[in-house]
Amino acid sequence: KILITGGSGFLAKNLSQFLLNKKKYKITLCSRNIENLRKASEEVKCNFYPLNINSINSLIDAFEYIQPDIVIHCAATKFVDLSEKFPEECIETNVLGSINLLRVAKMYNIKKLLVISTDKAANPDSNIYSQSKNLMENFFINSTTKSKIKIACLRFGNLCWSTGSVFNLWEEMTIKNKIVFSTGPNMRRFFIHVNHACYLIDLVLENLSKCNGLIITDYMKSAKISDILDVWKSCYNVNWKKIKSRDGDKLDEYLMSPYELPSSNIIYLNKKKLISIDKNKNNLNIFTKPITSKNSPKLSKKEILFLIKEKPRFI
Repeated sequence: KILITGGSGFLAKNLSQFLLNKKKYKITLCSRNIENLRKASEEVKCNFYPLNINSINSLIDAFEYIQPDIVIHCAATKFVDLSEKFPEECIETNVLGSINLLRVAKMYNIKKLLVISTDKAANPDSNIYSQSKNLMENFFINSTTKSKIKIACLRFGNLCWSTGSVFNLWEEMTIKNKIVFSTGPNMRRFFIHVNHACYLIDLVLENLSKCNGLIITDYMKSAKISDILDVWKSCYNVNWKKIKSRDGDKLDEYLMSPYELPSSNIIYLNKKKLISIDKNKNNLNIFTKPITSKNSPKLSKKEILFLIKEKPRFI
């Protein structure tokens, strides 16, 4: 039995469908917006239960009802600009809510806990959202030395077509205004299709004993935003224009930061080559420099076109 937090969100819906197709799991989606949660459960055809991770009592009620074996933690406040404007909400959900979740997971003897994180957590020097996700990662990873629960964090880049994705915003602008406005055409970002993300989640989940206490990330490709905009322009016959940058945005993202470099290693899960970060080791010397959205392999025009055109089933 799997409990998924952030259950009404983009990743949770697509992930639950992916896992249900394997016919191995009974899944319950959980989130605090009960109407969106009900709609999500109807779309995916699985159970749901209202849950606010900021409330210990809400967590206890959900765990008591569901009795999960596995928790996949997708819940988060994820918007960089809104986290700058409303830092209390970001910190309460991403940090304190995560602490609440682990406390209750220990109470109910959960076997596995997989935490969904972001490349923005790797080098959290510029905004509150990044800092909150970095704190969340460190909290869960540090707790593995004192907990019987198998825990790993999985870092993703930008999930195309997820809630708040530039693709959704650009589509709306294309339809309404016939022009796309971009706050950061010179920025470079890692992008990943949700089907690939679901595959990686399942892969780590199946190998969680091997990944316990680790931060895992894939060798994701990156793209300059202007390159994606140019493909978008040719697809939909619209122009794009640069506008004022948002608070908290930065030029590049990291898969692993400079201070994580000595802790970074290569791990193979079912022959899939991934990157692992083990905070308990500081002299691995596998990588000579951090992998960033600047120096990583770039998405081709064909790959960008695929990400634009291949919309996930659940948006």
